[in-house]
Formats: sequence, structure tokens, C-alpha cells
Amino acid sequence: MYEYMFNNRSTADLKNLDLEQQYSSGFEMIRGFFTANEQEELKIDTYLFLVLLNGLIAAHISGRHGMTSELFDTYLKKAFERILGKYQLSAGIPE
Repeated sequence: MYEYMFNNRSTADLKNLDLEQQYSSGFEMIRGFFTANEQEELKIDTYLFLVLLNGLIAAHISGRHGMTSELFDTYLKKAFERILGKYQLSAGIPE
């Protein structure tokens, strides 16, 4: 399913795909946990995290760059901690 959605689309489909809008849906689900001041930075960071996650998934599925399940987990945890981890504490979300 992932391969079809992101890697096997025609060029015409890709030109009509608003990736920022698709990735922003993740932010919309958690927006209410944060103050207005945090939301703009969080929106950017959420987009960045989801784009990175997309790349990690693609590498894992294809086996590129030696991406094993263990390495995927390590990179995913590190990406979350460094990009989104600071928001977890401010929103009172349990670790």
C-alpha cells in the first residue's frame, strides 16, 4: 500500500498532490493540545518529522541504505526525540 501511495504514482498524480496538506493532517489531530504560541512552530516541526518518517519508511521497505528494522526503530526514536519530543512535555502528554 505504501509503495502505491508514494512511489508508484504517475507524474500527473504527483503534480496534483499537495504533500504539505497531506502531511499537515497529522498536526491537525494534535493541535488542541498546544497553546496558540506553540502551534506555528509545532506545525513546521510536525511537517518536518512526517517528511523524515516518509523517507525512513521508503528506505525500510526498499532495503536502501542498509535500513534494517532495528535501524529504522533507532532513527525513528531519535527523530521523534529531537524534533517533537519537546512538545510532549509542554502538552502534558505522558512519555
